[in-house]
Amino acid sequence: MTVVIGASGRLGQGLIRAHGAQDVVALGRTDCHAWAEDDASDRVADKLAAATRPGDTVYVATGLLDPRLPAHALDEVNFTLPRNVILAAEELGLSVVTFGTVLEGMMKQPNAYVRSKERLSAYVAEAVSRNANVLHCRMHTLFGLGDPPPFMFLGQLFAAARARVPLEMTSGLQLREYQHVLDTAAAVCAVQESGCRGHVTISHGKPVTLRDIATSVAEAVQFPELAKFGALADPSEENYGVVFEATLLPEQIEFRDTLPAIAEYAAQRIKLDADD
Repeated sequence: MTVVIGASGRLGQGLIRAHGAQDVVALGRTDCHAWAEDDASDRVADKLAAATRPGDTVYVATGLLDPRLPAHALDEVNFTLPRNVILAAEELGLSVVTFGTVLEGMMKQPNAYVRSKERLSAYVAEAVSRNANVLHCRMHTLFGLGDPPPFMFLGQLFAAARARVPLEMTSGLQLREYQHVLDTAAAVCAVQESGCRGHVTISHGKPVTLRDIATSVAEAVQFPELAKFGALADPSEENYGVVFEATLLPEQIEFRDTLPAIAEYAAQRIKLDADD
């Protein structure tokens, strides 16, 4: 049996599809709303004990992504909740998979979101040192299965495309690795099933620039003026050259070609919005 915490989110939905709904216990926000409290590990253990047996896996796919949110809110959901799940899982003999960001350890001045994930990453290292069965997957940017969050780059592009208003951008030379969530979910499951523990970065190793993404979306939605490059200054603390090494995965797991996949995604979502 597999438990997915955060079942209504993009990654949670992807993990459920990767495993098959009949083999999954899906827990949403209402099931876990009190799990982010400091003293909640016993309650987490009671809930998980009723749904699992030793050897089962718990994916902690819930999380807050918006760095503008209060630091305490980000810490509660991104650190305290998964920490409580890890503590409960140790008691019950379960495996746990948590999720972080490739930005962990990369930023001189990390924002509140990255700091919350760095705290989780450090705790996973501590848990593994005491033989806890925990895997921490550092993630790139996901897309697919619904609209992108409005505060993220793709969300801003989609909003601009729907409004037919150009989006003011930097030069767009920043590098990003984008992954379709269904491909990422399959990769995560494969890594977990391999018995890997500790930290792993889920990468295909083929980043693209934000400029290329914006151009692909503009072509897909037939709005050439979508991006106004150079309207904003380039940030100094950014990735302009780091390419992550591809994760070793089974041959049957393939990531979609980024730019065509994003273009198809944009065309489908923005057309759907227009039809509504």
